[in-house]
Amino acid sequence: MRMDTWNTEFFEPGVPMLEAAPIVLVRGDHEKCERAGRGYFRFLDPGPFRTCTEFSDPYALDFRELQLVVMDTVQAEDTSLSPDVVIDRYAADFERAAKLARGETWLLSHRPIWALRPKPAPGSQTETDACDNQTIPPLTTEPINMTVQDALAESRLMGRLPRAVELVLTAHIHVGEVLSFTGRRPPQMVVGISGTKLLPAVTHDLVGQEIDGETITHATMVSVHGFFGFKPGRKGGWRVHVLDAEGERVTRCRLADKSVRCLAQ
Repeated sequence: MRMDTWNTEFFEPGVPMLEAAPIVLVRGDHEKCERAGRGYFRFLDPGPFRTCTEFSDPYALDFRELQLVVMDTVQAEDTSLSPDVVIDRYAADFERAAKLARGETWLLSHRPIWALRPKPAPGSQTETDACDNQTIPPLTTEPINMTVQDALAESRLMGRLPRAVELVLTAHIHVGEVLSFTGRRPPQMVVGISGTKLLPAVTHDLVGQEIDGETITHATMVSVHGFFGFKPGRKGGWRVHVLDAEGERVTRCRLADKSVRCLAQ
């Protein structure tokens, strides 16, 4: 990307956002080195300036109410296993992230660890746009991310995140998604509704499906441009508001004790 493109697509329209509050920017798959990675490392990476690299070390940010641990997972294939070098690196990164996690921690990354991606049923016809997003309503889902799940299983953590991690917060899938699980697994939220063309939301009940050895106990999926907002709850935990682009509430949820529940839509 050229400097004119960065200015037009990010810096100029982003002035109100950049002036309003600190921002944690998580590297996405469009910021691979063969795409916009050089610009990402020049302008947005939190470390000292360096050339684009395939991997970045996890890091932690400490706030009054919680800690954020950010992990780079852009090389992880979704529905097939990435090469061993990627799995080995992410296994080591999970171990590094575990050492960073203390107090109430949210793990931030681009690709989800445990999520459901909308897709057409086998044999059905579909169309895709320029970003390879489906443009007709899907009838089923597929679980992701196989590579990240395998890396976590291969790590010394043996498939389980540290006890301190209360939420996995990611993007990548172009829907809003909130999942709770059995087994004290932290909830997974996908906040993929603020950018490009959206995937249609799955309307049938997702509760009871299994992802990587645990069962979904609560599921909410929305397909409307907007954003997620988080506020500390009066009695602990967090209030989560899913808002559309005009700031109108789509749904609200409560996050506490490794569980999340949203209002029926």
